[in-house]
Amino acid sequence: MMMDYIDHIGLSKKLTFLTLAFTLISSFAILACVYFFTFRLNEKFLINELKERQVMIEHSFVEPLWNFDQLQIEEVSKSLIGLNGYGNITAVRVIDSSGNILFQAPVINSSHISFDEYAKRPFTKVGITQIKKANEILGTVQIVFTTEATVENYRGLLFRIFSISCCLICLTCIWIYFFFDKNLTNPLNKLLEHVKQLKNEKYEVREYINISSELQLIGNALNFTSTLINKRNNDLKNHTENLEKLIEERTSELESQIVKNINASRLVAVGEIASDIAHEINNPLMVINGQVFKIKRQLTHVDQEYRESIEQPLEKITLMSERIVKIITGLKLISRDGHGDAMIEFSLPKMIDEIKILTEMKIKSQDIKFTILMPENVGIIHGREVQISQVLVNLINNAVDAVSPLDNKWITLEVSDLDDVIKFAVTDCGNGISTELQIKIMNPFFTTKEVGKGTGLGLSISKGIVKEHGGDFYYNDKVINTQFVFTIRKKSNQLNVA
Repeated sequence: MMMDYIDHIGLSKKLTFLTLAFTLISSFAILACVYFFTFRLNEKFLINELKERQVMIEHSFVEPLWNFDQLQIEEVSKSLIGLNGYGNITAVRVIDSSGNILFQAPVINSSHISFDEYAKRPFTKVGITQIKKANEILGTVQIVFTTEATVENYRGLLFRIFSISCCLICLTCIWIYFFFDKNLTNPLNKLLEHVKQLKNEKYEVREYINISSELQLIGNALNFTSTLINKRNNDLKNHTENLEKLIEERTSELESQIVKNINASRLVAVGEIASDIAHEINNPLMVINGQVFKIKRQLTHVDQEYRESIEQPLEKITLMSERIVKIITGLKLISRDGHGDAMIEFSLPKMIDEIKILTEMKIKSQDIKFTILMPENVGIIHGREVQISQVLVNLINNAVDAVSPLDNKWITLEVSDLDDVIKFAVTDCGNGISTELQIKIMNPFFTTKEVGKGTGLGLSISKGIVKEHGGDFYYNDKVINTQFVFTIRKKSNQLNVA
């Protein structure tokens, strides 16, 4: 929906939107990196600070614990609490050698928060120091050292910086919009109007002023074209029939060349579209995975029961995100003959279950009976799981589209173990495909579906995937109904397909 809107807006708005999106994402990424490194440095600071304070604490508490001076213990403990540069000590607990608490103090005016609650706060660590004298353990001093307030200040500062940056970026984009509108969009609209006039056989010469030199060259070229066409039109009136015949022959050659160019451009467009799809999907996937990671990190502070109920859906989100990436990668590989991931052994029953989930909703919506026939001893198969799944899903979806108008609709997926290969057969209740269509259905861009419902790439891509796996993909005309079959090796045969 968003991409359709972008495709229909003006060029200046589109360029401004892309500039805004890029700068905002870049600013967010930079601030995220800063926050991440601040967090990592904070961890190191807490550890080093606790190590440095152990010597001071041990020296300060030796005499009070040796003399068992409760008043001095309290004075020394209270002197530790408070701000100290980047961090501060929020709570102190003094325990004698017998395990008795001699002193325990949280921050002043916050006595309702216990020592253990302070220890669980974010950006906080607990330092434990044993007090010894003459190799005798006098007791233990526990301190809670935190940088929470400072980190929160940094976080607020980063947010304010990001907010100010967003405002500046928006103002800059407004200026960019008016700049593009004046210096690019308006001149281009004038050129497009001229082109439309040429298309409508109105060969007028127009004046182009106050535009860039590059666009001026285009305007001059259009004017030259208009002048040249006018001249040729006048000359054509005096040509003979032989010349008209020659023009017809040249026109025929030109049309033939245009058709060839269109076919070639379609093949190139497949690779470009696949690349664009991968780019547009990877960006939101990165955001999704980042939010999942953030949620997982925050779950460490919640109850075990609640955490377990959330972790499984998060793992499913991560798995589906990785699967989307692999499917898009597979489409790019087929369209440009690239190299994919290394083929591995994976569970066939697990893959079939996932395919059933993916296609179940569409099948049920059409009231189709779907049957899976698979022997129990089938376990491991070798290849790229995502690509093989893509082939099966494509065949099942094609079958659903084909049988939707029929009565007593059914589709069967049959998996057979044939020694060194696994055979997959997708059969539907259709009456088969004519011989004429059998020759064409494997060709790229050929489809029997209505306009807008099919690209004609499904079967050709599926055939390429199976061929890359060293298997066979074909339409089986030996059965009464419509059936597509392909085979995949169960184990690696040292094929150079990685």
